Amino acid sequence: MFNNFRKAATKEVYNDLTGHISSDAAVAIMFKVSYSTLLDAWSRSYEKEAPRRCEVILDALEELCMKRNSNVALNIAYYNITISAFARSEAKDAGSKAESILQRVEVLQASGYNIRPDLITFNSTLDAWAKSSEYEAASRAEALLLRMESLHEQNKLGFRPNHISYTTVINALAKSGGKDAAFKAEQLLLKMLQNYKQGNLDSKPNTVSFTSVIDAFAKCSSVDGPRKAEAILRLMERTYLEGNKDAEPNTVSYSAVVEAWARSKERDAHERAQKIVDEMITLERLGRSIRRNAVTYTSLINALARSKAPGKARKAQAILMEMDAMYRKGNIFLKPNMYVINGVLNACAFTLGPEVARKDATRILMNTLESMHQYGKPNQITYSIAFQAFSTLIKKHEEKAEVSAVVRTFFQQCCRDGLVDEAVFKKFRKAASKEVYHDLTGHIPSDADAIMFKDLPREWSFNVLHRAHHIKEKL
Repeated sequence: MFNNFRKAATKEVYNDLTGHISSDAAVAIMFKVSYSTLLDAWSRSYEKEAPRRCEVILDALEELCMKRNSNVALNIAYYNITISAFARSEAKDAGSKAESILQRVEVLQASGYNIRPDLITFNSTLDAWAKSSEYEAASRAEALLLRMESLHEQNKLGFRPNHISYTTVINALAKSGGKDAAFKAEQLLLKMLQNYKQGNLDSKPNTVSFTSVIDAFAKCSSVDGPRKAEAILRLMERTYLEGNKDAEPNTVSYSAVVEAWARSKERDAHERAQKIVDEMITLERLGRSIRRNAVTYTSLINALARSKAPGKARKAQAILMEMDAMYRKGNIFLKPNMYVINGVLNACAFTLGPEVARKDATRILMNTLESMHQYGKPNQITYSIAFQAFSTLIKKHEEKAEVSAVVRTFFQQCCRDGLVDEAVFKKFRKAASKEVYHDLTGHIPSDADAIMFKDLPREWSFNVLHRAHHIKEKL
């Protein structure tokens, strides 16, 4: 639709709209064309310059309305569409541009023009800040929300922030990763709950509101993050059971808490993560809209890998096998992928303890590497963890000789895939026997004859996102 419209408008309308409005003929054309349609078409375009085009059209329209305001009136919808175009673009300066348009409307209102920002204007500007990568974008969104509240309390706004306003700022804070962002997001959620309980139905928190706060705590650096994430989940459950059906916890809500515990360094983190997964199984059987998926189990395996649980490699393998069995029975959400595989490899890599435990983990490592190709293609992380596992588990020279063929084959595959980065090569060097290392690199693994990463064949790393050609230190 957009391309056809633009082609049709190119000769008369498009040139006039993106140029200067000066002639009566241009004005006549302007009357025939739906400005909102043109703006909306550009705002929905994926072309990089779309927001700027909207702004040019808005400038032209505003100029026309001011000169001939008896015939064409200013309409807040035009400004809202332009703000939405910047928000949709996710450009770095989207927040600043959107707020400048909001301020422009406020200046026109103060100057006596019959126009004022509405809830869409503010919420679209908040959305632009939430999607912006500008410095302190989340803080700017939070400041705008506070200004909305203040203006409403002063009877200068005929509306108050609604659940979209609050949830958008919560999302911005969650995405920012700021030091206190998760706690600020929690306070906004609690304010929404309080407003809702006091009769403000527009402030009713929903699944997204709660889950965004959970996710913020899951990713924050605070040691209290996992417990806070779980506490928000419990509050969410209570809110749902008390009658707010819009706040029903879903798979993402529960999986975010599992991820929070997977990131935790607490001794019982794996047990806490397993408890959440068990709860998901129970709710699933009760008919709730919760389904375990690959993300859930990836986090669970990661929690297990970071724990000191005995036999964690075998337990991780058991989870992989359970997922595979359920997937083959028709559960498409539990198809194992390389993230799951990497988790199992990680559990092997960090298996400590007596020789019997290391040998068991080595067998699981070998089995996983042999069968993993049915789940996808290995990536840099896969290769890095695998070589880490070999170097951790294989301590004796004779043990290295036993797995040398696998290490050789795996590194050759890594080279063919073009995924040899610095970390992979360092770990390969530690994992490989002297013979394998020499055969594949032409060097021996000694300080006197070390090969530099920059000297490796370029084709070994053609699929690595950032190949450090400038690295000078010896590996």
